[in-house]
Amino acid sequence: MRTTIGLALLCTFSTALAQEAPQPQPPPPLIAPPPGYAYPPPQPGYSLNYMHPSPPLPVRYEMRPNYALLFSGVGVFALGYFMDVLGTLATSHQPAWECAVPVVGPWLQVNDSFSTDWRDLAKAFYVTDALIETAGFALTVVGVSLWKKVPVRSAHNGFVVTF
Repeated sequence: MRTTIGLALLCTFSTALAQEAPQPQPPPPLIAPPPGYAYPPPQPGYSLNYMHPSPPLPVRYEMRPNYALLFSGVGVFALGYFMDVLGTLATSHQPAWECAVPVVGPWLQVNDSFSTDWRDLAKAFYVTDALIETAGFALTVVGVSLWKKVPVRSAHNGFVVTF
């Protein structure tokens, strides 16, 4: 009994699936615009006839530095340098000129003698600051050194669009 019902269902569904799908209707014919109507001028990359799109805009490639790494490195370096100057001014650290030397200045300040009881904390601050400045400098150098290929599209009217 089960086999008979299963075969009947299988035959029913297979004949339903085997039927052809209805044919799509053709698009309506184009109607001429009323007299005196003017189409807007076509824009580059677009065509008034949807069946024949205009050719794509020309693409050329340029080599550019990795701006994400470059700007990240400058930001991290500036943060470390700003921390170094503020730390030197807040603690009245002497000699104060050492904070003006980028990347090397915090390493010079670690070896100085401190007049406060917070020697270990001050040394830890300057070591951390030196590592932040060094990382920012390294990111900047890598961002300037690594170049990548970037597509540049030229429009027909002379404007350039970059990605």
